[in-house]
Amino acid sequence: RMRSAIDGRDAEAAIGLRNQWTLAEGLHVATSIERLQALSGIQRESTAVTGGMDYTRLSNLKATARLEWRQDLTTQSWLSTLGVAERLSSSWTLLAKNYYQWVQQRTAAGQMQNRFSIGGAFRNPNSNRLNLLSRYELRVDRTFGATDVFSVYRRVQSVSTHVDYQPARGWTLSGQHAAKWVDDRTDGSPERVRAQLLSGRLGVDVFSRLDVGALGSLMWGSGGGREQALGAEVGVLLRGNWWLSFGDNAVGFRDNDFDVTNTTARGPFTRLRLKFD
Repeated sequence: RMRSAIDGRDAEAAIGLRNQWTLAEGLHVATSIERLQALSGIQRESTAVTGGMDYTRLSNLKATARLEWRQDLTTQSWLSTLGVAERLSSSWTLLAKNYYQWVQQRTAAGQMQNRFSIGGAFRNPNSNRLNLLSRYELRVDRTFGATDVFSVYRRVQSVSTHVDYQPARGWTLSGQHAAKWVDDRTDGSPERVRAQLLSGRLGVDVFSRLDVGALGSLMWGSGGGREQALGAEVGVLLRGNWWLSFGDNAVGFRDNDFDVTNTTARGPFTRLRLKFD
């Protein structure tokens, strides 16, 4: 492996093995092991072992699980993901997932991240004009073994509802309402924050491969402050249902809990969209 395709100064040797077994109809198990060794350039070694399982035997239930262990010269980490989707009716689907990561550095405190979410998705199979997703999410970030000055403890609970409505072909109205409750005890200074977000987007398909949109967001919190974002974007169809959008916000704000892609921040932004129709 060439880590740089231009100068070729960093090279790695990689050896590994991947396997997948079908234990029964709709039940698959996959494993992999990989070893990396730097041949030149910066010293780098790592070993990774992964195991996963997919369950698709029932037509109304899908589940997946994955566990990975990774170690290099300075860090050892564990990563696990779980996901379940169950179709409750022709219009409703139950969705749940969990993401857990533990990172232990040899010269620093251990870090833990956990993300759990559960919710329901609605889609009318007859008119196909209304799509809705409501979910509850719990996010926890912690460090272990650090002093109070460098400790991290942040717990965020949030609920949100996302709606897409197509009044006519080529027109899309999207809206979101979300609320969060934050318990932040980072650096030994406890802080509790409550905030809500209301956002919307109007999209129009100008041509088969081009669309335009207007976006607006309003956020307010327990401290009485208000933040708003207002902008526009242009989207280009790359291939299939993949769209690349370029936008700009005249006014904006940043909030990593509500908007992880920072499309509400002031100034230009880009995003990659997968459009289901």
